[in-house]
Amino acid sequence: MTDAEGRLRDRLVESLLACGALLVLCVLVLAAEPEATPAAFLAVAGFGALAVLGARLPRLALVLTVLGIFAYYTVDLPPLGMVLPATASLYLAAARGRTIWAAGGAAVLLAIATYFRLTGGDDSARFAPYEYVTEVALAAAAIALGLATRLARERRRQAQRIAELVAAEQAHAVERQLDEQRLRIARDLHDSVGHGLTVAALHASVAAEELETADASAAAREAVELVRTANAGTLRELRHAVRTLRSDRPGAGDPGLDESSADPSGEDDPGAGAPDADPLGADPLDTDPLGAAPLVRTAEQAGILATVDIGALPPLPPELAAAARGILTEAVTNVLRHAGARELRIAARAAEGGLELEVVDDGAGASSLRGGSGVPGMRERAELLGGALRVRSRPGRGCAVRARLPLGAGAGSGSGAGEGAAP
Repeated sequence: MTDAEGRLRDRLVESLLACGALLVLCVLVLAAEPEATPAAFLAVAGFGALAVLGARLPRLALVLTVLGIFAYYTVDLPPLGMVLPATASLYLAAARGRTIWAAGGAAVLLAIATYFRLTGGDDSARFAPYEYVTEVALAAAAIALGLATRLARERRRQAQRIAELVAAEQAHAVERQLDEQRLRIARDLHDSVGHGLTVAALHASVAAEELETADASAAAREAVELVRTANAGTLRELRHAVRTLRSDRPGAGDPGLDESSADPSGEDDPGAGAPDADPLGADPLDTDPLGAAPLVRTAEQAGILATVDIGALPPLPPELAAAARGILTEAVTNVLRHAGARELRIAARAAEGGLELEVVDDGAGASSLRGGSGVPGMRERAELLGGALRVRSRPGRGCAVRARLPLGAGAGSGSGAGEGAAP
């Protein structure tokens, strides 16, 4: 059943109830009249039928009822009162929001009744205002009941609408929580597992090159090659898992570089920093909150001259320190895998209420835009804290990753300022 059909059914039931109440009252009044005739009862049935018509056409039903009352008294039928036959129509008109029509109909009935009483030559006409108190009260009661019914109906509809909105908001909140959980899992996989596999792949490649130049057995070479193959397969599976977890997020595959640059992360690189556990054995976080020492060691092992320029930093909230470590480690991992750089600089400083991070290399830069999860992951980390990240990379001129995170920011303070300029 549609909403329109449901409303029509409710209106019909309401009009039938009003019709029944009207018929009962009128029959009781006529039963006390010794001059009541079948025509009077038939007229009462007609008033009831007009009340049913009020379910669809309340104004028309009210007009016809007023005219019917005039016709009723024109043919000299037993008195029913001027307002009683119209109570159902007055109620239904007010209940349908036609309050002015209801008040106007009652006023016409009372005015015409008063006019005829005053011009009918009855000596008691001077008492008409007092005699009509009951009529006025009956009309006011019918209209007030209709208004109350309409207001109650509106309140029920509003309550239902509010309940629907609350349910929709709760559903959206659940969806947001699930999305946040998926992104968190993707970042955790990307950072800890991905970085560990990337470092393992790097060392396996170095070992394979050494074995090619050394007097090693075929079994050793085969074992190293199996390690490299298994590691590459695991990396592919990890990339697929991260993409799946991030697949319904708009722009998940967009590295988000400047227009004049391309993604330095190359192929879908899952490598990123592990904020809670460094597979290389990072220095304690109280002395190296940004995890720069293991990054330098990894770069030097890959034959890259790494320099660190970290100024005096205030105590960093855990969320901010974790995000900074993730951004720095992701940027360094991209350099190790794709840049072919000879030199690398890692810098961090506190300035103007923010933590500024910078990773710059002199590698080949990026020549094409390839949609890995590395740069979006770094940008997400910055945005979650209300910060911003920008990557500049040009072929043959190296790559620079710069981020700014507000000091004192927490995980829930993100402002979504993803496109703001970083230092």
